[in-house]
Amino acid sequence: MSLETKIYIQDFSIEQIKTILNRVDIYFKMQYDTIQLYSSEQGIYFIENGSFFQLKQIDKPIKYYKDFIETKKKSFSLILDESYYEKTPVVSQIPVDYLNVPVTTFEFYNSPFVKFIVEGIKESNKTVSRYESFVPKNFYFKTNEDIENYFVKEELNVFLSMFY
Repeated sequence: MSLETKIYIQDFSIEQIKTILNRVDIYFKMQYDTIQLYSSEQGIYFIENGSFFQLKQIDKPIKYYKDFIETKKKSFSLILDESYYEKTPVVSQIPVDYLNVPVTTFEFYNSPFVKFIVEGIKESNKTVSRYESFVPKNFYFKTNEDIENYFVKEELNVFLSMFY
């Protein structure tokens, strides 16, 4: 695959993610914070590292893989999405009417083949644990490789075996 692919796990709810964060923490690599702005008239914007961008979504067909990964406890069906956003730097002003959403993203990985991404909102910055006040809103795996690649399958298996 030439483009980055998002891999979603079918039938695994966002509510379950909070329970596995401490288990996958051994693969924690980075946390970053962005601000997303949603405007009904002008679309989606985001601020990252002090830079301001407008996003344009490019949709691609969704692919389904039933019972594609087998762990000792369960088989997992996958949903692959090659859709992406084009980023355009914004040099003018932000939209007048917008919704401001601060997003915290955690990246976990063991190899360069697959990253486990969890996006959400921190309810408080005054916490003892990295995940204590974190509310997950989205999760997926990310890869630039073909889903049939042996190493991709192995990495997915490593993470998914921690889910149950």
